[in-house]
Amino acid sequence: PEAKISSPDLNVAYRMTTDEYYEKTPYATDLEENWGPAPGNLNSDGQNLLVYGKQFGNVFIGVQPSFGYEGDPMRLLFAKSASPHHGFAAYYTYLEKIFQADA
Repeated sequence: PEAKISSPDLNVAYRMTTDEYYEKTPYATDLEENWGPAPGNLNSDGQNLLVYGKQFGNVFIGVQPSFGYEGDPMRLLFAKSASPHHGFAAYYTYLEKIFQADA
């Protein structure tokens, strides 16, 4: 039988539009210095920021995004500003402001 959901969509818990991201993440524009405008290439489908994980009632099991420097580890050592990428920021914005985690 044919799969009903393609594998890239299986673990997407939330798709955050860039408008929602900029509205809910006050420091989002500060990240543009290192990463350009949202959504960027990491944890993105090209239009939205993707939060990976699964919600079970009031429990969310998520996959923290990478730091985004895997291809260039020296960047972390020498960059004046080692800011997280938009996908990383969106993940924590989701936890705090949308899922409203209380941990």
